[in-house]
Amino acid sequence: AEDIKIDLARACDALLSRGVKRAYGLAWPDESTITQPKGGGVIVTYEPPGSIVAAFVLLQAGEQLNKPEYIKAAHSVIQGLLSIQQSTGQIPAHAFFYPTHSGPQNVQQAVADRAATRAALVLAIAYQQLVKDQKDDMPHRLEMTTLGWLLKQQSPTGAWPVGYPPATAPSNAIRLMRIDQGEHRDDVYAMLLSYQNKADARVKSSIERSMQLLARMRLTNASRIGAPLWATAYSLDGLPNHANGALPLGVDILASRYCLQETFAAYLVLGEPPIRAEDARVSYLRMLADANLALAKFPKFENRWRKLYQYDVQATAPPPTTAPMLFDTKLPPVALAEQSGDYDMDAQMAAIGKLRELGREKYLQQLDVNAITRQLSATILGLEDRVPGLPDSAVNDAVFTGGARPGLSEQVKTIYSLIRKIRAADRTQKESEKSSSAMQ
Repeated sequence: AEDIKIDLARACDALLSRGVKRAYGLAWPDESTITQPKGGGVIVTYEPPGSIVAAFVLLQAGEQLNKPEYIKAAHSVIQGLLSIQQSTGQIPAHAFFYPTHSGPQNVQQAVADRAATRAALVLAIAYQQLVKDQKDDMPHRLEMTTLGWLLKQQSPTGAWPVGYPPATAPSNAIRLMRIDQGEHRDDVYAMLLSYQNKADARVKSSIERSMQLLARMRLTNASRIGAPLWATAYSLDGLPNHANGALPLGVDILASRYCLQETFAAYLVLGEPPIRAEDARVSYLRMLADANLALAKFPKFENRWRKLYQYDVQATAPPPTTAPMLFDTKLPPVALAEQSGDYDMDAQMAAIGKLRELGREKYLQQLDVNAITRQLSATILGLEDRVPGLPDSAVNDAVFTGGARPGLSEQVKTIYSLIRKIRAADRTQKESEKSSSAMQ
């Protein structure tokens, strides 16, 4: 573990050396930008995996290594976020850092991008949980303003909309829920994380509306075997929506995985929802159990799941081959409806089975303190995509990362991987000491 800590400190120092430091804050430049603004300005990035994710891993490393300078750097990023934050509370994906002042880079969209604001909420909560400084109101102010803006983005039905197609002009896009991309799950995770930190009635209501809608969105009569699962996309009232034929219809395994993660996490954090009316009760554990029973009946192809199955599940054909043809070394493109993978679904199903076997209280007792908080945070930031509650001892750098953002900085990935390895080593040592003590 000491060797890993040395590597971690070196990686953090290298990351800090690339930052853009101003009197009003710290951020990291957008590496995809070729032309920078005039006047000594730099375009910095906040959407994951940008400056906020860098600050988060520095904060975690500062705790592991007892390095106040890394924690101070995370605070400097929070300071910079407040300097570029919109009056509404939204954090832009990119901003301008000039020598003496900063400003947001505004982009017209059909639905405002929530990724950077979610990430800022995660950072603000993580900082306050580690550094309990009552005189410093910056992290608390960032938490409250980002949370307030995010709550306003949810529809009254509980939906978290996106614009589709995402790159089209705002006037030509439609508002829907795209479940198979993980953003809906990340929005619910952000609310769960916020509620764990402060039991706000507004946040709990947001979570319950999302989960009630999620229960109504199950396919039910549309698919005999896939009834307890979900489709790719939905309208804001919870009906399957194929965007005028642009998106496929069917039982979407990846979308269902994200929905099960939401349900699993909501059950761990909140327990079962309150009974307000006989027909309004949604049992999270029953949703998980029904999905597990259904998934066990799905055919797999060479130990892989199809992303999309027909509503008549057993009639689904195998996915097309992804092997290069003859002397052509390039992989053929695979349409969205024809994709396949392991999607870490077997681990998800095993976790549901274990949860049902142990019960919620015993399942939580086996976890490290703050394990759920750490995993919700890391998933929102695109650092990992594990089954909620999987212990840090199960470190697997090759774990499914369907929700991780492409182009994640190698430095940030390295730092987070080293932090997880240190935690895993610490956990192993504690378990060994506990076992030795029991034997004596």
